[in-house]
Amino acid sequence: MEDFTEVLVVGLFIFALALVVFGQLPNDQKEDQKTIDEGAIYATEAIGDIGTIASRTRTIPLGTFDVGYTIGRNKEITENKATIQNSWFKKTSKHITFSGKEADKAIIEFDVSDMNDYGNLTISLNSETIYNNITYPRQFVLIVEDLKPANDLVISATSSGARFWAPTTYHLEDISITVEKYNDKTKVIPFEIFPYEYKGWGHGTLSFSVDDTQGFADLITLINEKTVYEGRPLPGDIIEKDFTKKDTTIIPGENLITFKTRKGVTYNLENVELVVSYYASGESNIKVINFDADRWWTILSETANVTGEIKFFTEKVNIDSGITVYLNDKTYYIPHLDENEWFSVEFTSDDLKEKDNELKFSATGSYRIGALEISVQATE
Repeated sequence: MEDFTEVLVVGLFIFALALVVFGQLPNDQKEDQKTIDEGAIYATEAIGDIGTIASRTRTIPLGTFDVGYTIGRNKEITENKATIQNSWFKKTSKHITFSGKEADKAIIEFDVSDMNDYGNLTISLNSETIYNNITYPRQFVLIVEDLKPANDLVISATSSGARFWAPTTYHLEDISITVEKYNDKTKVIPFEIFPYEYKGWGHGTLSFSVDDTQGFADLITLINEKTVYEGRPLPGDIIEKDFTKKDTTIIPGENLITFKTRKGVTYNLENVELVVSYYASGESNIKVINFDADRWWTILSETANVTGEIKFFTEKVNIDSGITVYLNDKTYYIPHLDENEWFSVEFTSDDLKEKDNELKFSATGSYRIGALEISVQATE
């Protein structure tokens, strides 16, 4: 029993020693960095615009015009009469060449006024047979596609065979070839963006009114090959479309705006214009905020480490050239700011006064500042 008591006493002693060494010491270290107090001494939901806030616009008139991509018909060939024959002793055919450049299809038409039923009427296009049949008197119409820029059409007849004395004969009248082409009325207009407009770019606005439409397909507008508008406006509609510099890869100097449509429609556009909105040098707008600090923080600063933080939120960045923040006699400069982000500067108790503190925001760029919070904390 005495041995057990000795072991128990030794175990309790070791446990107590471990508690002191491994439990109390870390707590003492934590207390060395302990926060005594913290809190906000000033806050507001919005500061407002600061910097150069002169907003300017320039209107670029583009005119009134039609734009479309519609089918048009051009009668390429007309022939009054032709006699087509084929036998052992006599052979005549009709050769016609016509342009198919940018054509969608061609319509071959003629009247078969007479024939002798001895053989087939044959039509070949670019050495490929596209028709081969007995053709009785009637109006003949044949539509062909897959045209080449230059096409060779041959109208002929098959042989009369054993009737070598009498050729296969077809009498044709009013021969015509009509080519259907899509008429592409694309409008490309150059316009200039000046260097100062590019530097202070706010946004651009494309506007136009629709006088009339024929057909039903999309109207497309591109700036520097980037789409800024695509839709199917109706007669009487007024379209206004904003775009950014990033949307269109706008550059200083010459830019191109293109109006076009998909197949099968024409738009009559009126009062087409671009409005360039930009920011330029103007009267500097400085925001000044006065606030007091509680005497408590002055008292704490005598025995504790008192530091603070100024946090503000950027709602809009029009021209980014940096913001300068002044707290009494201390100056802080932030060279670059992004939209919709929080920024902060830190200060010490030496920068803070008990009363009549002045916080000032100044910029040569153009910004809109939202929420602001000034907070302090004291640590041992």
